[in-house]
Amino acid sequence: MALIFKYLISCILLVFQPCLKAQYDKINLPKGIIIDTVLCLGKSAGSYSLFLPENYKVSIKWPLLLIFDPAARGRFTIEKFAPAGKKFGYILACSNNVRNGNFSRMLDDASIMYDDVVKRFTIDDRRIFTAGFSGGSRLAVGFAINNKEISGVIGCGAGMPNSKYYGPAQMSHLVYFGIVGNKDMNFVEMNDLSRLLDDTGILSYFLVFNGGHEWPSTRNLEFALGWVELQMMNRGVIDKRDDFLNDFMLQMITHAKESEVVSDFVSSRKYYAYLARDFHDSPDLPHILTSLEKIEKSNSYRKSLKESEKNYRQELEKREIFQKAFTDIAINQELTDSVISWWKNEIHSLNFKIRGKRNSDSLMAYRLLNMITIASIEYGMNFVSAGNYKPATGFFNVWTICEPEKKNSWYNLARAYAFDEQNDKAIIVLEKAVRNGFNNKELISNDLAFKFILTDKRFIKLMMSIK
Repeated sequence: MALIFKYLISCILLVFQPCLKAQYDKINLPKGIIIDTVLCLGKSAGSYSLFLPENYKVSIKWPLLLIFDPAARGRFTIEKFAPAGKKFGYILACSNNVRNGNFSRMLDDASIMYDDVVKRFTIDDRRIFTAGFSGGSRLAVGFAINNKEISGVIGCGAGMPNSKYYGPAQMSHLVYFGIVGNKDMNFVEMNDLSRLLDDTGILSYFLVFNGGHEWPSTRNLEFALGWVELQMMNRGVIDKRDDFLNDFMLQMITHAKESEVVSDFVSSRKYYAYLARDFHDSPDLPHILTSLEKIEKSNSYRKSLKESEKNYRQELEKREIFQKAFTDIAINQELTDSVISWWKNEIHSLNFKIRGKRNSDSLMAYRLLNMITIASIEYGMNFVSAGNYKPATGFFNVWTICEPEKKNSWYNLARAYAFDEQNDKAIIVLEKAVRNGFNNKELISNDLAFKFILTDKRFIKLMMSIK
């Protein structure tokens, strides 16, 4: 009976498969431009932004890059990769649904997009890659680990998924390009991942750019996809092209020399090592090895390496201190005057170092302040969502210390106080939000957080002051 059932299912699939293919083929999509919304057939909730190469033909197999943005900004993200897609002839797809949240749900939504793209277009199954930024970067890795047909990942601003089920050992089928800003709060994490992948034997490249927690420039993303193309050539997946190889070698040399010019000898040494590995059969290898050896033997490199390791330890220690302080807020439920004073001193010290002349200290302070700001926002929002408002006031207080000039920091603190029925504090803080430019009168009046102070004379007066 079971065999008969399986036979019937197979027959049904054979009957409907051509119909499904025809359903996709009837949809003609424009080429060479970004399409804001492509609906996933059979999945009404799923859509993605798309770029097809201008010379796309069904008869040719094309490489595919699946992209994930933490806020599901499909078109915005495709625009970042479009120059690379045009240059290397890639199909680009970025989900309009996948955003930071429940990781299992993110994986499911990513699968919906993936299934639609591979059914709809002619894909080279040897050249399917994922890319992402922040939470989208973690998803890009997790999705690639779960799908052995994925060949590589471009991870920006974050590393592995926050789950014990994912690790570097599961990435043996992947090449990995990591890229992070030197002011990004995940800078240390990405450096740790670089070491882990080296230890695990995963082929990788890590690039640092001047910036914070943000998508890299189109130029850097083009370099990232170019590096992926280089690995496909080195592995014999696609034919080598001398013009590409010569141009890309010059780009890699430029990264090494630029780091050397600004006395970042640790990065320069790393980039020369990448060159020696990726162009091991090049006639220029002796010159590359000479440059690498020259840096490794220099006193400047040894001094730079020692300082880099010292800064790494200091940053880890500071992160642990701040993480413990966040835990204390969650446990103690609110901030005492002495704790507020401690946070003010720490944040003032970081701001002082950011403005200082010592570049390494300035960058580390910037990363730490960025980490505190983002963490205080996320923890505060999570506690508000859980209906636990007292610790939320503590986290949002830290946010206002980090960004005293921002209207949203004060507004969210006012909401938390109001939800916690600390009405006097709510009105005082709301006044600060208004002074800082929060002038959405309708939003404030309709915010459920303030329902118990709508008739308070101070609240009414404040509303009347908003133009």
